[in-house]
Amino acid sequence: FTEVFSKHLTGSVESEEISLMAYNPSSGHIVMWIILVKLVAIPKHWPQAVGFGQSGVRGPELWTFGREDGVIHILNDDGQVLKSKDTGTIIGHAAINMKEDAVILDDISQCIALYKLSGTERLKT
Repeated sequence: FTEVFSKHLTGSVESEEISLMAYNPSSGHIVMWIILVKLVAIPKHWPQAVGFGQSGVRGPELWTFGREDGVIHILNDDGQVLKSKDTGTIIGHAAINMKEDAVILDDISQCIALYKLSGTERLKT
């Protein structure tokens, strides 16, 4: 096992690091991606899960999945809310797959739910 160092964490008053880890089973590589995100507070939104994505031509996006409100907020690295999607569910956990255009939610009341990233319709329960 060889650890490769890329850069120091550089948190400040205006921003904090959020890191994402990914594992590729075919190559056995673990990747850690560090992104500086401006700190913001979204009223009445308590993130149950967060994920990184890039649905547009701009830089990386932070996806926050609200537990009680069931809303997915998509933020840019400046902390601006680009888009919000109301799922109408209580979210237990969430994952996104940009390549497959999918959002997978742990819907507390109905188990697993599958959504398209490009729309808000529920595809499967």
